[in-house]
Parts: sequence; C-alpha cells; structure tokens
Amino acid sequence: MPIFIFAKIGSEDAFEFPSMPPGTVVRVDTRAPDRFLPNKPGDASRVFFLVEHSEGLACCRVRRVDTERIALHTTELAYAQVPLRLGHECVLRGIVDLEIRTPSLVHAPKVPRELMRFRPAQPLPPAEHAFRLGQRIRMARLRSGLHFREAASRSAIIARFLQDSRYLISAASLSDYEKTNSPSRDIHKILSLCMLYALDLRTFLNWIGYRPDHSPEEAIPDQYLPNREWTNMARPRERTAMTPGNRGVLKDILSRIEEVPYFMADSLSELTGLTSPSMRDIFWVARERLSYHPYLQGAVLLAVNRRMKRLPNLPSGPIVNQPLFVLSMRGGSYLCGRCTLEADYIVLHPFANGFSEPKRFRNRVEAEILGKVVTIVRRFRSGA
Repeated sequence: MPIFIFAKIGSEDAFEFPSMPPGTVVRVDTRAPDRFLPNKPGDASRVFFLVEHSEGLACCRVRRVDTERIALHTTELAYAQVPLRLGHECVLRGIVDLEIRTPSLVHAPKVPRELMRFRPAQPLPPAEHAFRLGQRIRMARLRSGLHFREAASRSAIIARFLQDSRYLISAASLSDYEKTNSPSRDIHKILSLCMLYALDLRTFLNWIGYRPDHSPEEAIPDQYLPNREWTNMARPRERTAMTPGNRGVLKDILSRIEEVPYFMADSLSELTGLTSPSMRDIFWVARERLSYHPYLQGAVLLAVNRRMKRLPNLPSGPIVNQPLFVLSMRGGSYLCGRCTLEADYIVLHPFANGFSEPKRFRNRVEAEILGKVVTIVRRFRSGA
C-alpha cells in the first residue's frame, strides 16, 4: 500500500465542515493510524482520519465510544453519529497530514437523507483476497459511487484529455470486466480503469498475479514521457545543483511536503482557478512565522491571483467565506491575512489565536495589495 493517498472532499460527505469544506484535496498518511486514536471513551481525536465504512469514505475526527468502537465526529452538520466497530464495520485508512484548499470556491455542503438518520452499522465486505478479479473490480466501482454509464463518460474525458481513444471504455466493457476473471490485454484500458475507480496500479497488478515489487526500479527514459520539460523539473537534485541560490527554499519545501504528487503537474489550473499559472503566482511560506489566519497555520505554499486586488469594505459572514490577500510591504517582505480597506489604510485583522491587535498600513505607501489568495497548501501536525 502506498504511504500517501489523496482524496477530495465531496459536497455530500463534508463531515468536517467548515474546517474542510467541499472541494478540499487532502493527503492521507497511511502509516499506523491507530496510534492517533483517543484512549478514553467520549474523547474526540485531535487529528483527521480517513475512515472507510459500509457507506463509503469519510474524512473527519472520530470519537471513542468504547474499547472496540468509534463514531464519526461532526460538530456543524447533522450527520448521524453511528458507533462503528473497528476492523469489522470500519477501517482507518490513515490520517490527514496535508491539504490543498481553495478558499474562493467554498460552497455549502448538503447532508444526504440516509446519513442523517440513525441506522444499524453494516459490516464491511470480506477481505479482498477472498474475491476474484471481477468481484474486486465491482467493489471498487461501488466504492467510487459510479454507474456504468457515468464511468464510461468519464473514460471519454480521459481519452479526450490524453488524445488517445484507447483509454475509452464502453459501459458494456465495464460490465464485462465484472463478470470475467481475466484482465484486459490493453494497458490503456487498465490505466483508465484505475483512474476511474481510484485504484492504485500496483494493487491492480497484484490482483492479476503480477508482483511489481520484484520488478526493476530503473527510471523511465525521457523519450517515453509526454512532457520532457516537466521531467526535467521533477528532478530536484539536478535542478538545485544548477541553481544553488534556490537550494534553501526547495530543501525546506521538500522536507515539509516529503512527496510532491504527480497530478500537481497538470492540475495547477484546476486547483488554483488561474488560466495560466506561473512561478510568479506561487509564494513560499517560511516556517515558524506568525500566522494571521487559522488557515495559514502550517501553510507551505500559496497561489495568488494578482488580478484580484479589490478589498472588501465591510466584511460579513463566517470566517470560511472571508477572502485572504497577500500584501507587499515597503521593505520588500510580504504579509498574508484577512484585510479590509478603511479610508486610505489597509487593515490586517487578527483572529483568536493570532496577534493581539489589528495592523494598519498606509495604502500604496507602507503596503500594497499584491493579490488574492486562491489556493493554500498546508501541513497538519500529527496530534495537533
């Protein structure tokens, strides 16, 4: 199983709203999540878990019920908190250690009727090793919540994006995969199937009897990769050797993030909302700096839309709907937080755990609005 897996919070499973609103992408560390469970009955965890249960996946804190059971813990939304028996009715897939948040795209979640009502907990399906290939594929499809037609239409999107019709899978073929125990002979279909049902390719290869752990671990030659420019960017050691001035920043980012996911290469526009994102739009947040906003605690990177510089005069509503801005200071430094424009002054507002009083700067004299924060990448501290 990979060390890190990624999940996106949906509009119907935002158990941790407003801390994690719909659309937030989270990274889950799968290494020994049980050690973060609360010990005493009634206590809630301090970390966010990715929990698999009979209804799907949930990303939230959990509350200890007794020595064998937990409940999904929610505070703002009316989800029914059903006790689940660990190992039988639920499995802890890991803890959330990083999130990619888009503050400007926050929308209110909705709670499905079936998750509002108290219902007896259902056991998880038996271990996957007891199933044949077709049954495993069916379980993966059901877990993803897709019907055959929906999955087929999404495979068409994959084929169109990759400009290769071999990634297209018809609804009839998807149905046949669940009735047979022989994998497709086309690697493109296998890759498309893994993308549709969020399957790890290594896991799928294990299902069909191939053990990639024993295969050679040589790098793929550059000529077989679609984007050689990105290939060069993905080699931090070589790049830092050529640009020693950036060594400290890159070293700090990699030490805090540990692993940069491959999907980031082609997903920056979707994650940031910027049509043509560039390095000028990405800001590094140094360690151990004073945080002016709860969503900036543990922040590593910020994406800024430089075209959006208009500050609200009288902000209203919950803090989750308050925009954040980056300020360029006269001395060459930067600040980030919730700002308003009052007369000729930019006011940087505090929050409960921040500094003691607001800061005021003369607009375009002491500080200037650089742009609006559209994406935040931040780490969570284990146990915090």
